[in-house]
Amino acid sequence: MASRTKRPIGMMEVVRRAFRDSGMNATVLAKKTGVSRAAISRFISGSDIRSSGFAKLCVVLGLELVKKS
Repeated sequence: MASRTKRPIGMMEVVRRAFRDSGMNATVLAKKTGVSRAAISRFISGSDIRSSGFAKLCVVLGLELVKKS
């Protein structure tokens, strides 16, 4: 049996998972962040989002961006 190594997930996927785990819907998250519901829905579906919107999502979802040194 071939061994499977887990590959690290990207930061976009971390935020998508945090959203799903939060129990919020796109409308609630939009109100809390000021990011449009449409932009959030597109992001959750796999599209990109502006860095300012991404940062707002992180704050509301309780995530912290940390630069690796």
